[in-house]
Amino acid sequence: NTVFLVPPPAIIFLTPLILSSEILPLIKWFQASEWWQVGVVVVSCVTAFLLNLSTFWLLKVVSGVTYSVAGNFKVVVVIIVSVMIFRNPVSVQSGIGCAITVAGCFWYASIKQRTVE
Repeated sequence: NTVFLVPPPAIIFLTPLILSSEILPLIKWFQASEWWQVGVVVVSCVTAFLLNLSTFWLLKVVSGVTYSVAGNFKVVVVIIVSVMIFRNPVSVQSGIGCAITVAGCFWYASIKQRTVE
């Protein structure tokens, strides 16, 4: 329901702002850009739109707390992947924070599982 309620007021309030401040630089950028650059921007916009739709759908399926816990776990996964791929250094404090986050996620999952049963 929120997907249908938010866009109309957003369009009404943001269109004048966009037309007054961003339309000329955007036209100049389109004229100076190559087709693949415009394609990257369009794909990025479509991806962001689909991400928002999936977020609204997910919030209908799970609670806000579950969504937040999953988001925290995702951040830990991103940190671990960045360490593995890019060899980013991790401080002791960051490592402890990641460990606490993972432990909290598993604790939340176990509590949630017990309440379901």
